[in-house]
Amino acid sequence: MDLREYLRVFRAHWLGMVLITFLGVAVAFGWSLLQPKAYTADASAIVQAASSSTGSSSDLSSAMLGNSLTAGRVKTYVTLGQSRAVAQGVIDRLHLTIRAEQLVAKVAVANVVDTANLEVTVTASTPEMARSIAEAWVKSMASEVNRLETGDPDRQGAVFLSPIDSARLPDAPSSPNTRLALALGALVGLAVAVGYGLLRYTLDRRIRSVEQVERETGKPVVGTIPEEKSFTADNRLLPFDGGTSRSSESAHLFGIGEAMRELRTNLQYMDVDNPPRIIVVTSPLPGDGKSTISSNLAVTLASSGQPVVLIDGDLRRPMVDTVFGLPKG
Repeated sequence: MDLREYLRVFRAHWLGMVLITFLGVAVAFGWSLLQPKAYTADASAIVQAASSSTGSSSDLSSAMLGNSLTAGRVKTYVTLGQSRAVAQGVIDRLHLTIRAEQLVAKVAVANVVDTANLEVTVTASTPEMARSIAEAWVKSMASEVNRLETGDPDRQGAVFLSPIDSARLPDAPSSPNTRLALALGALVGLAVAVGYGLLRYTLDRRIRSVEQVERETGKPVVGTIPEEKSFTADNRLLPFDGGTSRSSESAHLFGIGEAMRELRTNLQYMDVDNPPRIIVVTSPLPGDGKSTISSNLAVTLASSGQPVVLIDGDLRRPMVDTVFGLPKG
């Protein structure tokens, strides 16, 4: 399929495609409204080594040893920060009713690359709870580090944890992300809409364009006749001037008259040396307009001065006499 065919699919099924896309957006918006809001707060701490500065030349060696100690402890403290022991300390500090395993699932601890910094990210149902848990988590981690280093949660050892930034109160929920949900809903809805249009196009066996006729039959289309709303069963014949008059009575027939004249010209020049003398007008089903087209084509040919004989070949339901207002038989 080329671009024109895609545009044709959109023109044929644009209403359904637009509705499906909007439905995707509406479903995403409804999903966002139904989701519980969650707030995220961050706190950070740094792993430090105890300083024993005396002003001597050994200070540089002590600093290097301290860096080595902290680098070796960081990964261990990341694992420690996600332990139930730390979570239980937070529960005891804040008097929470949640279980340690459930609280651990709401917290993430990560090491900032190439540093001794640890970042604690907490997700909770309220901004205040998220901030409180983040700050308490850093303090509980520091106590557990002291317990590991010295056996006493209140006494610092050779390596200890110091808070850097306290958690800030979140001013907006971190989830659900309504904008992202709407964008995904629109994208999914659009994909479904395109699939719907292509499926309808594939299953549609009707002929909808001149290009489709020429592609399916391998034959050129010699003319297209617009639908004329003013034609009735008793009045569907162009004036005998071929619809060339622009008078108020027949001005609305100028378009169909011009189409009939274009058809006449194309038929005459299909083979200039041997123009067609016998023209058959037919259609797949009754009521498609055979009598109307053939009658108006005869009028258009006659208006150019050519002798025309119109023969009604429909023996079951002849209509040419009705078109011209002639008596039956």
